[in-house]
Amino acid sequence: MNAELFTSRATGELLPQGVLRVQSIFAERVHDLDTLGHLTRAAIALDMEDLKDECHKRMLQDHQMSPQEVKLFLQNVLGHL
Repeated sequence: MNAELFTSRATGELLPQGVLRVQSIFAERVHDLDTLGHLTRAAIALDMEDLKDECHKRMLQDHQMSPQEVKLFLQNVLGHL
């Protein structure tokens, strides 16, 4: 199984949660745009580039948002930093 593991942008090394798989998270946990927004915010705060990129891709593709809409949405996610 080809799994995408979480890596640190700063070091390029696998994070301690390396056993987590991006696709598994989406398949089991992310069913709506609000959840996707919160997951994206967490990925940004934890510097989890793989997860952040996947969230961004899914907003663009699955939810048919423009890059500007994604940026605005993330600014308005509850608890945005």
